[in-house]
Amino acid sequence: MSAFKSGTYIGPPTILGGNAIITVSGPSVGPGGVTEFTLTAATGANSCTYPSSATWYVVGSDLASNPFASRLKAAGITSTLVSYGEGSSQCDTDDYDWVQNTLLGFTQTGNTLTIYSYTYNSTEDYSTPRDQVAYTLQNP
Repeated sequence: MSAFKSGTYIGPPTILGGNAIITVSGPSVGPGGVTEFTLTAATGANSCTYPSSATWYVVGSDLASNPFASRLKAAGITSTLVSYGEGSSQCDTDDYDWVQNTLLGFTQTGNTLTIYSYTYNSTEDYSTPRDQVAYTLQNP
């Protein structure tokens, strides 16, 4: 989970006409000295890219040091194989899994960044992902 790569990523061609594009930045130092990454919708991305903004934290096996530790605990999330944070989308999707203040999980394998949504309708967090989307790093 510490292998996150900065750069521009594109989502699957079947989502938003192939215009789900995000820019990942980091690492930087987050609250309490944890490693922080951020993403934003890239220039030219569909305005409904999800998530269109997010911040997540790499804390290894110490979930208690994640700034969202209380929210993770309340949801029953215990896996340390995922880095967690929060994000939002500019548009609500039909199933409400990608909305404002969504609890998100992040993994990176090679040049693929997978983002998991653990929230439904901005109010209910779950212990397992409700949805996921994979983005591919462009020009690694």
